[in-house]
Amino acid sequence: MKNQNFCQIYLKFKIPHKILNAKPENVTRESEIVAQAGERYAVTIATNMAGRGTDIILGGNPIFKMKQELLELLIERKKDEKNKNLIDLIIEEYNSKKKLKEHIQNLPYSLDICKNSLKTLYDTLYKTIYTNWQIENSLVKELGGLFVLGTERHETRRIDNQLRGRSGRQGDPGISQFFVSLEDELIKVFGGDSIRKWVEYLIQDKEVPLESGLLTKSLENAQKKVELYNYDLRKNVFQYDDILNSQRKQLFKARTELLSKNLYEELFLRYSESSFDEKILREKKNHYLNAKLEKNFDNYVTYSFLEQKIQKGTKNFYKEIWVSNDLRIANSNFYQLGFLKSTRGIVLLSIIDFYWTEHIERMGYIRETINWRSYGQQNPLVEYNIEAFKSFKLMFEQIRSCMLYYFFNNPINY
Repeated sequence: MKNQNFCQIYLKFKIPHKILNAKPENVTRESEIVAQAGERYAVTIATNMAGRGTDIILGGNPIFKMKQELLELLIERKKDEKNKNLIDLIIEEYNSKKKLKEHIQNLPYSLDICKNSLKTLYDTLYKTIYTNWQIENSLVKELGGLFVLGTERHETRRIDNQLRGRSGRQGDPGISQFFVSLEDELIKVFGGDSIRKWVEYLIQDKEVPLESGLLTKSLENAQKKVELYNYDLRKNVFQYDDILNSQRKQLFKARTELLSKNLYEELFLRYSESSFDEKILREKKNHYLNAKLEKNFDNYVTYSFLEQKIQKGTKNFYKEIWVSNDLRIANSNFYQLGFLKSTRGIVLLSIIDFYWTEHIERMGYIRETINWRSYGQQNPLVEYNIEAFKSFKLMFEQIRSCMLYYFFNNPINY
């Protein structure tokens, strides 16, 4: 919006200027437009991010001027009676306009591979352009160098300093001046009402600019707060990623072991034991053991043996699991052996990947909402760590349950 207002002013007073916006023709010429911002009386309107890496030389950039002159002579066929024969020779030697244009755009780096005729024309034109640039460079320095006008302060001082650094390049003279409006976002967010009242109290004429050390200090303090806030965000993002990365390493380690070792029988027995242990303890705690044990486990072990397990310990109970597992294998259809062995790895890895994806989605939802807990005097990072552990534990419980279901329905799998 501010750029549009400036353009209207320049058009009204007929001030020549260049504006760098998102139009395709300007994007392709971004470096060229910014490079020539150091010409005498040149006015360039651009964002602070425009032309990063482009050197603004006082009096204009002679290399860019050289390229533009060659493009006009060789590509656009601008008339030049003095160098007509040399230009005709270059066009004749370069049958392809595309290749010639590439060499021109890559100058002076392409001098080693281009035709001798193009080198000769380059040297001839460069002497004149460089001589003119030396004169312009001296004139611009006498006028004060590059003047950088900032229409607002950025939320971080680093960006402002980068923009200031455009002037005073390598000892060249230059000036930078920033203007701030009471309507700017930085002022609105950090003490906009109090600063507005203070300004209205001190200044009667609203058209007169205010220069105040107190106002400048207030802006710098606001920028420091934003920088500190952004730093905390970046630090927390790294710590959040570190928590998820440690979980990822654990899962990938288990996944690698499953692929490289024959763990299928061990997984079935281990998961069966742990699952039955948890279920028995849960049922005992809820005082429903006698009512539910027979219904839940009658298909795999006898109810009397479960009572024996509860009374005499876990040793005999685990033996019953192993024996019942061997009996199920003995009564199974061995014709399915080859098929089950060929598919078991794919099925188990699919189970792991499915629940890992669900875990990642849950962690994304948690990450988006965890900062709200700071309003309840809770540390978001600590809360995120707790929720991450709960979600990770739930993921492994789901993987175990799904694998047990697969093992029970496909007993010949190891």
